Amino acid sequence: MKPEILISPETAEHYGAITDEFAVWAKTQGVKQLLIVAPEDVAYGNDPQALSERKQLAGLTRFLDDFPSFPRDKFDFDLRYPLSLGLALGGVNAQSRSVDIDGDGVHDVAIVSVPSRSATKEQIASLFSSDTPTQNLPGTDLDWQVFTAAHEIGHISIDRPLGAGGRGNTMILEIEAEQDAVHFMKQAHSKGLITDIEVVQAATSIRALSSIFWKSFKNNHDISVGVRGLNEGPAPVESTDEGFITPFHDAEGKVGYEIGKHITPIGDHWETFAGLLSGDSYYYTRERDFSKDDEDIKSVIRNMADDRITIEDGLDQLEQLDPDARRIVEGFYKDDIIGAGSNVLVDDPNLQFETARLMYLRGDFDENLIGKQYIYEFLTAAQKYAPNHYNVVNEGETFVPPQFPETQENMSLESQGNHTPLPMNLK
Repeated sequence: MKPEILISPETAEHYGAITDEFAVWAKTQGVKQLLIVAPEDVAYGNDPQALSERKQLAGLTRFLDDFPSFPRDKFDFDLRYPLSLGLALGGVNAQSRSVDIDGDGVHDVAIVSVPSRSATKEQIASLFSSDTPTQNLPGTDLDWQVFTAAHEIGHISIDRPLGAGGRGNTMILEIEAEQDAVHFMKQAHSKGLITDIEVVQAATSIRALSSIFWKSFKNNHDISVGVRGLNEGPAPVESTDEGFITPFHDAEGKVGYEIGKHITPIGDHWETFAGLLSGDSYYYTRERDFSKDDEDIKSVIRNMADDRITIEDGLDQLEQLDPDARRIVEGFYKDDIIGAGSNVLVDDPNLQFETARLMYLRGDFDENLIGKQYIYEFLTAAQKYAPNHYNVVNEGETFVPPQFPETQENMSLESQGNHTPLPMNLK
């Protein structure tokens, strides 16, 4: 039995036959009732972007009243409020919330907010890429709206309490939802309901333009690395967010270091070395307060601060005295360099691309396969969907992707991470 889809006549007309697909997709998530709401549905003739937060919430509550069978009382303020805000965020945002009514561990009822019926593919791509100017986007505006809805439907089988990050690994949840969206879109395309299946690859790829080079501040949608798109090999599988975040930081920092080491004068490190000796709490967050340390170690750091010895000599001396002290001091020193590089890179898209490109081609990321995958996703997305922004000279250049072993979790597009594998043929 298909889930009941509650949707306004106007939004149902807008999505056409895709409305029936919403029921097919919701069934794979175990949901019995799914309410679809667009920004226009809660505005009642007003501009949804012009409504106050209070009126947004009131509009959503009024909309829920239009469906007597929907258990509105199960969606308290903490569930409805973020949905109401999402409906106003530029008209392209989408969110989902679901609840387990009968206590069997499976969510029975869900609300999915979808983009504005007038949202363009350029607007949605801008959201995915943190406002990177994109081009060559495949498909129609509706195709992109459908992909966004599909991603949210991929979430509704999982409890995501406000502010709690679901199971505690929000990136993993986002990867799982995106992988489900890939499958849903393939099914819809096979039925002739999606104009261009390349929308799937574009939508997942351009997230990499948001991920890299300090643009998104590591938000939970930095997920292109973990999603197996069209005609791609197995994606890396991790059970925790940290499994992706740490190699991501390492790869990004390596690019920052590559630039920073050429532009950071020795004297710029005085504040860091002096700070290590000052007792300032910022400088002993890495397990050690050097202001209370051995005099020999403090003397070496003081000499580095005053340029009496080179940084290399100082690190070598610390290695002889205490390898752990060297590790900590060198970490702060490298952070200085990475920071200097990031300050230059963040406002220079072409330098981002060319530095990452040269480092990728010479194998600088080969020891960090997940980090290498992030850089690969960035390079290929920039080439294909934002060549003007990054001033890409050779749009046809190819990069060899890292290879990951095929496992039970990534052997097909229909299975990813800890998520329940989806059936290949949905009825």
